[in-house]
Amino acid sequence: MIYLKFLRQTGEILHVFDTFGLIYFFLMNSFFALLIVLSFPQIYRRFVELRIEGMDHLLTSEALPPISVLVPVYNEEKTIKDSIHALIDLAYARKEVIIVNDGSTDSSLETLIKEFEMVEVPQLFPIRVPSKTIKKLYRSNLFSNLLLVDKENGGKGDSLNAGMNFSSLPLFMAMDSDTVIEKDALLRMIRPFITRKNVVAEGGTIRILNGCKVEKGKILETGIPKNHLAGIQVGEYLRAFLYGRVGWNALGGNFIVSGAFGLFDREKVIEIGGYKTDTVGEDFEISVRLLYH
Repeated sequence: MIYLKFLRQTGEILHVFDTFGLIYFFLMNSFFALLIVLSFPQIYRRFVELRIEGMDHLLTSEALPPISVLVPVYNEEKTIKDSIHALIDLAYARKEVIIVNDGSTDSSLETLIKEFEMVEVPQLFPIRVPSKTIKKLYRSNLFSNLLLVDKENGGKGDSLNAGMNFSSLPLFMAMDSDTVIEKDALLRMIRPFITRKNVVAEGGTIRILNGCKVEKGKILETGIPKNHLAGIQVGEYLRAFLYGRVGWNALGGNFIVSGAFGLFDREKVIEIGGYKTDTVGEDFEISVRLLYH
């Protein structure tokens, strides 16, 4: 009798948990579905704008605001050459690329110096936000718009602070060193800054490279991975970074610009003290502070 009573009580407890779980997942997925529905008008409007505007004539325009591309690097000796070449080839006329070597322990620094014929230059830049000690500053003999900052290890946020100090342009793009950017991405990202007022940050759609053909830091062919779990990840990234973020925009509640690919107003970020280095999610933290600022 005691055993049967225990089984009955256990079954009742499990039934409560099952009911709670079903309600939770129903509400969560219903809200995700709502975000997808809310995102459709904005996504459609954007496609229409792109067809009407025509961007080809802007690719070499000197009228667009200049952008600093900040690239934190830590132990990326195998891929960093191709990544930087791809950034230099981005279809945007007024840009500079600032590589920040965050105390790499492999040969990343030596690889960059050799590949791009870097030479040491004086550090004649004002320190606007705090960062770890800067060891040396280099400029490429091959590309006048390519800088290399060698500093002590301090993490991604600290590296972005250092990059901002060595930039003099009004906008900067924060990214990961392994992010592969489409050639016209900067042109698409700059649009809100020139068509709207009071824009301080802009995020791009992040997708995974599984199933894509990439060569020398450039996407040659897109595709869906054959692995089932990796395929699910593709869908999750579309939900989170496309429909999810755009849906939140419709509600006025988008609270994060991904650190993998985001465009920022440099002066506004400097006004709030730059990136915090004592947090794991520096992209979320900086987005919230910018919002309240």
